[in-house]
Amino acid sequence: MRKFVLLSTVVLLQVLAFTADAQQPLPAVWVDMSEVTGVLPGTNVIVDGSLVSIPIRFTNVDQARTAISNGFYFHGSGVSIDSISVKWNGAYPWGVEEALLLGCYPWEECYAWFDYTTVESYIDKGLGGYGMVALTGSGDGMPADFDDIAYTLHLSDVGGYWETLTLDTTWWPPANLWLWTGVEEDVSWGGPYEWLVNYNPCQGGPFTYCWPQPVELGVNDNDRVLKVYIECELNIGIVDLSSVKVFGQIPTYTQDQAWIEDDDLIVTDCFLMRFLGSGGFRPLPPDDFIGEYFVTYNYYIGTERTLYGDFAMNISQGDVNFDGSLGIDDVVFMTDHLFGDGPGCTLDGCKVDELMDVDQSGRFDMLDVGALIEMIM
Repeated sequence: MRKFVLLSTVVLLQVLAFTADAQQPLPAVWVDMSEVTGVLPGTNVIVDGSLVSIPIRFTNVDQARTAISNGFYFHGSGVSIDSISVKWNGAYPWGVEEALLLGCYPWEECYAWFDYTTVESYIDKGLGGYGMVALTGSGDGMPADFDDIAYTLHLSDVGGYWETLTLDTTWWPPANLWLWTGVEEDVSWGGPYEWLVNYNPCQGGPFTYCWPQPVELGVNDNDRVLKVYIECELNIGIVDLSSVKVFGQIPTYTQDQAWIEDDDLIVTDCFLMRFLGSGGFRPLPPDDFIGEYFVTYNYYIGTERTLYGDFAMNISQGDVNFDGSLGIDDVVFMTDHLFGDGPGCTLDGCKVDELMDVDQSGRFDMLDVGALIEMIM
């Protein structure tokens, strides 16, 4: 730390020597939010437990900078960070060690930009941070046209429950401000920057299930007999609820917009007419149906997610009036529909031929009526 403060003092003196002829505009330091990793794409949300990398970008103008001094720290009530580290961009000769890695050896005529030294110092403030001081003796300094990532801050195991994490500036004596040679005032930057940290209790990710299960046709009084749930999804402001659709052999899809229940469950429902194939003739199996459905929805910006779940349905072939049993009323219903152009299924105006295919021949005719009479005799 003594070395760090000493170098800061040298930087301060060198900067003051250059400020008299400083020109505008000021160089800029900023975080390009699109380059930050560990957040949900298109958002500023960090999922609990993530490893977050925050590139710090330097944009220089008008002259080379032979001394720089910058400091960052994080703060946020209710946010935790396991560790913070920093990595300089190895593509550039920031210091002696980096220059050696790039092939600049003492017996060669090449110099690091900041060949005096480059110091990193951990700052115990808030959640912690780093200060960076660099100085050049015979090196060229940061070029006037430099525009790239200078270094990257790495945060491990970021945690919190809908808490705000802030990246801010900090400093240390004697300068008490950010300094670049040739800059009259504190170096400009685009911050502070903020992220929303969300606690996710479901480490396995989102999943879907449906209820009630198994489903018996005709048990419900209305035409909505099944709810499909999406659990453990970061749905607040991220999922387009109007995009939630359910697909599969049974059901085919839902046309209602999904909604939120219990603050964190995405829920949609399916129409009975969808279960029974209102789009055309599709015989149902004679026994209980167990299969797979999948639900799709738009997640983040322009990204579609697909989840898979199991579906079970109790089917009573021939129970066309949905009273839960096979009887003479079903025979009358089927006969009237076959010969008298009866109403068929009146649920939401649909016409259900599938349940009338009692003999599983793929069509509905008098043989189905006869098969039903044999079943109830």
